[in-house]
Amino acid sequence: MALHTIAAGRGWIYSHHVGRGSLVGQGFSQPVGIALAKDGVFYVANRSGEQNPSARITKATVDEEFITEFGMAGVAYGVHSGSHFTWITGVVLDSDENVYATDEWKNLVSVFDKEGELLSTWGEAGEVDGQLSGPAGIAIDAEENLWVVNSLNSRIQKFSRDGQLLSAFGKKGDGDGEFEMPYGISIDKEGNIYIADWGNDRIQKLSP
Repeated sequence: MALHTIAAGRGWIYSHHVGRGSLVGQGFSQPVGIALAKDGVFYVANRSGEQNPSARITKATVDEEFITEFGMAGVAYGVHSGSHFTWITGVVLDSDENVYATDEWKNLVSVFDKEGELLSTWGEAGEVDGQLSGPAGIAIDAEENLWVVNSLNSRIQKFSRDGQLLSAFGKKGDGDGEFEMPYGISIDKEGNIYIADWGNDRIQKLSP
């Protein structure tokens, strides 16, 4: 049965779904983030659960072709340490299809190439500018700078791709430009920033 959605004069027809519940291989386990590449390829951040942890990034296509998965073990923590991620949350791609993923628990941004090889990690836990406190949403702008949402101390930070702090803003509160556990982030073609202000039940739009 086809499913139709009509809104503001536009219509969408449901096509199909991709994947199934799976701790490994083709399928997903608590998917929380997605990044689109070229030619119908996408990367999915699998949060997984505490009982059967399999936090990882899955690479697949919209035609349901499983390509690879990675992040289940990482050289940053030793080959016998289990999953590279604990609470993976956000995932985004640069123009070279390098993959950047946030980990709320470890307060890290991990960088992989498109084949899944770990290139680097950066970030440290803390409350001052340049440190991470529950990094959740992540986005990339036209200059390929990374914007990371600190959910726990309500800060939005702009970094270079190698993790150098460029700017930061935001504080806890419910006024304009204030946040309460912000989570998601997106950037439009003009550089405007959209923040999912979770604790305040709203979306805030900010200028570049």
